[in-house]
Amino acid sequence: MLDALFARLANRSPRELLRLSVKTLCHHLRAQRPAARAARRADRAFDRAWGTDTSGMVAVHDLALRAERRRSAVHYAPSTQAMLRDPVATLGIDPRDYHFIDYGAGKGRMVMLAQQLGFVHATGVELSPHLCEIARRNLATLRERSPALPPAAIFEGDACEYLPAGQRLCVYLYNPFDATVLAGVRARLDQAMATGTERIVVIYTNPEQAQIFHDAPGWRAGPILPDTACFIAGAA
Repeated sequence: MLDALFARLANRSPRELLRLSVKTLCHHLRAQRPAARAARRADRAFDRAWGTDTSGMVAVHDLALRAERRRSAVHYAPSTQAMLRDPVATLGIDPRDYHFIDYGAGKGRMVMLAQQLGFVHATGVELSPHLCEIARRNLATLRERSPALPPAAIFEGDACEYLPAGQRLCVYLYNPFDATVLAGVRARLDQAMATGTERIVVIYTNPEQAQIFHDAPGWRAGPILPDTACFIAGAA
């Protein structure tokens, strides 16, 4: 393991090594904050309750992606339940009227939560084969414990190739992509609007690329929430 790590670092420029060192230090400092420790406890509580494996961060180099894909990928970190529950409540979304899509679904936690909230159908879109395998195991575990939940699925592949379907969509993003990929995803959402979807609500947490929606015709900003931007297309 160390040999592989050293081999990866040997190919980095001094500037890139400095950037990675600062990023690692910042991550370590954030992880020591009381809120971060509380979030880790909540992560573990979710998995204890359902017998699943959704906790912990997975670095980009452990996602089993091809080299050209790693450049636009973001490490896996689980969302908290509040990151979906609170915006759904604020936006007044009735899950019984919406299909749910989590782009960059990782291990599938938000897909499982969407099932529990009662969305018509929940889909996780994930590029990493490694994370897709874990997510499918998690969904199977949840299904065994709660067989009456709405259906769910994992789409394994490029998010820009996934064409959503359903009259009303609730889309969740936890800053999963760079601007190029997110623009491709928005284009697919626009395509869905042009082929039968009547309304899309986007919940975008840690919205580093929010301008992709701000600048797009047909999209309007929704309520402002802590660390979250919401965008709406289609009928009110």
